[in-house]
Amino acid sequence: MCGIAGYFLQQASVSGATLAAMSAAIAHRGPDDEGFVLASPDAGRSQTFSSARSPLAVRERWPELNGAYDVPPHRVGLAHVRYSIIDLSPAGHQPMWSPCGQVCLTFNGEIYNYQELRQELTERGLAFRTGSDTEVLLNGYLAWGDGVLERLNGFFALALYDARKPGVMLARDRLGKAHLYLRRDGGRGVYWASEIKALRAASCIGATDIDVAAVSEFIVSGRRDRGGTFWKDAEDFPPAHFAWFAGAGDWEPRRYWDFPRTRWAAADISLQQASERLADLLADALRIRFRADVPLALELSGGVD
Repeated sequence: MCGIAGYFLQQASVSGATLAAMSAAIAHRGPDDEGFVLASPDAGRSQTFSSARSPLAVRERWPELNGAYDVPPHRVGLAHVRYSIIDLSPAGHQPMWSPCGQVCLTFNGEIYNYQELRQELTERGLAFRTGSDTEVLLNGYLAWGDGVLERLNGFFALALYDARKPGVMLARDRLGKAHLYLRRDGGRGVYWASEIKALRAASCIGATDIDVAAVSEFIVSGRRDRGGTFWKDAEDFPPAHFAWFAGAGDWEPRRYWDFPRTRWAAADISLQQASERLADLLADALRIRFRADVPLALELSGGVD
């Protein structure tokens, strides 16, 4: 499952307490590892931290982040809690840096076609240090920029810091299977997380800041799809979009995918062809979801993911 959290502040901070608190609020999403990056775009420097919950190999490489002591001045904070599915080794630790040290990725989800993308990137000359889909996504960004999003078959919510811009890109999968919530505070900066409770832990959403109308609509009519959340200032990042931030609350989400504008008619395809095509698509969807370095299980449910 994993989880991400972070911020891009208007003013530099010397405390890691907020980022540590945000990560602690979603610790249940990632029992296998925890990591942090604090970056100062203005000074062009960054520092990576591990956690007391990280594997020994990770803690030996990076110091542990303790929210009680001061850290280098920074405006960007990235946090990740890991639930290992692909490449269970410490090499899959996040936040993950590019070899050039300029791009850093936190990512929740799974890229089902990572093996095909890895082969394509290898043929382009990119080298890999891990067997993770995270590194495939990171190298895909280095090769194609935000165009990598169009090539992904999977579900994801990500926050990517590019020191060359400098800026942070947030993105979400096509249908919004992976959650990503946002708080834009014009005076403080931009905060994001896999769960709203992490935004509350950052004290950028108050305990009583309830959107009464949204709650009422849900209780009375069961309506939830209103483009927001039950909290006034917590935004639901739009599926199939990405956006760049540079500290201010301004953003311009850009759609990278949409449903087809036209549909086939009965004259375009026979019922037999349609049923065979549907069976092929479902079989392929199952096949690529079997890619994992952990035991697999199947669960019958009332829906189709």
